[in-house]
Amino acid sequence: MSISNFKNLKAILFITLCVFVMDRTAGVIGNMIVNKSNFRYAKLYTGRLDMDVAIFGNSRGVHSFYAPELSENLCRNVVNLSYNGLGIKVLEVIIRDVLEKTDGLDVAIIEVTSVLSGNNSERQLAPFTPYSKNLTNFLNAQSDSIIPWRKLFTSYRLNGELFYRVGFYIGRDDQSWINRGGEVTQDEVKVFARNVVPFMKFPDGNIEALKRSIVTLREAGVRPFLIVAPYHPSVYAHKMIPETWVEEFELEIGEPIFDFSRVTRDDDKFSDPLHLNMIGSRDVTQELMKLPHLNACFG
Repeated sequence: MSISNFKNLKAILFITLCVFVMDRTAGVIGNMIVNKSNFRYAKLYTGRLDMDVAIFGNSRGVHSFYAPELSENLCRNVVNLSYNGLGIKVLEVIIRDVLEKTDGLDVAIIEVTSVLSGNNSERQLAPFTPYSKNLTNFLNAQSDSIIPWRKLFTSYRLNGELFYRVGFYIGRDDQSWINRGGEVTQDEVKVFARNVVPFMKFPDGNIEALKRSIVTLREAGVRPFLIVAPYHPSVYAHKMIPETWVEEFELEIGEPIFDFSRVTRDDDKFSDPLHLNMIGSRDVTQELMKLPHLNACFG
């Protein structure tokens, strides 16, 4: 080997070592951030959650259930574990992890429109794979890459919008996260109507994932409540989903569903046709307070 080739090899090895050290350092710092954060999944996966009631869903779950007010009005410790874009398959994994990592859970509220969507954000949960074999196995099965990037580079799992939220919620309570303003306008309804894609069928495996989740919860002694959060009237008016889909879905899964999809119709209670704001979430709170097995204030 010539001197120049030997120097080039040394340079390559040095750069490789530097990359390896920086990657592992980033992974350690990432874990430190997760352990300090008050973000919902950071607390779950580091064993810092205490709750009687857990809420599972996608972005409609995030903005339909305001945990601080629910805790006060239901006389229970309520934690919202919903997140944007999560489908029921990854929520099934989170439900299993909740049962493994927490004690005392009595009620699980599942916002079931997560069954209508795919798993659009599951890779965002990668920062928590060091804490969950269930999650690691799920994400590995979902990956379409032949190269195991998360195993090769620990910092790879930190590359996502969700990890920025983890950092943001250091010293902050993430249960206050909800749409706080906004109002649906007729212009927004027109744009929504032009772009709406009518619901055709449930994605493959979603109904089965919900059924398994219900069985898992009941076997653990947890009472499941299946909820449909409110839609703006334009959703039904423009036939995004069929008028009778809830009744048909009940027959499909063999479980009762509490249909709140029409409990509020006011524009100022929605931030967009699919999502409530904080004002609208209070209507959901009022509906939940009527359920005696959920409302501990009755006894």
